[in-house]
Amino acid sequence: MVVPEGVRGQELRRRVTRLIDHRAAQQKIRPEEVQVFPVAPAMTWQETEEFRCKLLKLAPEDQPRYLLILGDAHEVSFDFQQYLAVDRFVGRLTFPRDIDFEHYVDKVLKAEQNPPRAKRGRTLFFASHDGTDATRHGYERLVCRSLEACEKSHLRGAFPASEVLEVDTAPTVSSEELLASAARPEPTALLSLSHGSAGPMDGWHSAQEQRLHQGELVLANGQLLTASDVSHRPFLPGGIWIYFACFSVGTPARSAYAPWLQRLRELREGGRQLEAVLSTAPLDGQPFVSALPQAALANPHGPLAVIGHVDLAWSYTYHDVEGNNRSERFTDVLRSLMKRRRAGVGLHSLTNSIASIDTRLSMLYHQDEVARAGGCEPTQELLDRAYWWMARHDLSTYVLLGDPAARLSIEPQER
Repeated sequence: MVVPEGVRGQELRRRVTRLIDHRAAQQKIRPEEVQVFPVAPAMTWQETEEFRCKLLKLAPEDQPRYLLILGDAHEVSFDFQQYLAVDRFVGRLTFPRDIDFEHYVDKVLKAEQNPPRAKRGRTLFFASHDGTDATRHGYERLVCRSLEACEKSHLRGAFPASEVLEVDTAPTVSSEELLASAARPEPTALLSLSHGSAGPMDGWHSAQEQRLHQGELVLANGQLLTASDVSHRPFLPGGIWIYFACFSVGTPARSAYAPWLQRLRELREGGRQLEAVLSTAPLDGQPFVSALPQAALANPHGPLAVIGHVDLAWSYTYHDVEGNNRSERFTDVLRSLMKRRRAGVGLHSLTNSIASIDTRLSMLYHQDEVARAGGCEPTQELLDRAYWWMARHDLSTYVLLGDPAARLSIEPQER
């Protein structure tokens, strides 16, 4: 467990004592043996690497494979979470009210200590058909293809869901219809695709307004799915939500895309989105976790975990730089969840492609040094690199909110 340093971290740890006891019992260790790491706010990549090296020096049996961060992004940075998630299963819990940590723990314990609520989980798809090119592209190349793959696999018995469904595709679908589809008691994994609210036309009027509303799910008819919509009524009870939208789970202090969009602009390859990226930065300079998923997780009748995006969400995760469709990344997440694997493992199914992109980028930089060693000027592949860096950040900024060890309350599946 990772907590903010000082009294704040001690209080948050106290709020989740029963979850610590539960996880300790599952591992057949004493609760005091569960490691708790206090960390400083706004840790840089370099400081996070030092922390990671400290973990690697622990004995193999003491290595924490699952890490739960407590606190908002100004207390424990998004950089810290994203960096460690490369080779560990990392989640985060934060709420505007400390009592909601206890409400969340109640929900997890109820899901895991009671008999399974269903033999199999349900898979649900939703897309906001707002007429924009972005959602049309996402629907055709992500939702439709993943839905088709899940249905075909389900018919063959290789996708262990009770059913695979899509919410009404009409442009007039309302928040009430989405909420009704997500209210059923069966443990459900929902993949939704939409825009995330980035503010009114004249911009956010205060940092508080931005924190409350940035990242809300934008419906086709102009409605928004807000924190208040999912805070009390049943919404994916005991389920897991894969929320594909800009800022769906958070907003960083500075966008990871900004320098690469600047590079694309310098290369006259567009970069028009740079102003939009800069305009969505936190007004008070403080990164934050979005209110919508926090409300869903605090809801006793809400999901156990939310997988979503910090920063803007691009199409590189399902349609890569070379034009290949990669919707199977999301299908793999859904299949993992339907097999009762833990939420952190599900996220890793999506982000493990980072390694192949890192290899590509490393080779490009290696070729530069080979050229220099031979007395030649390196090949200037700046445009190619900028797009690969955009793709890398698009994958790495998917993070998990909730306990990474949580999973659907369904019966164990045959291997």
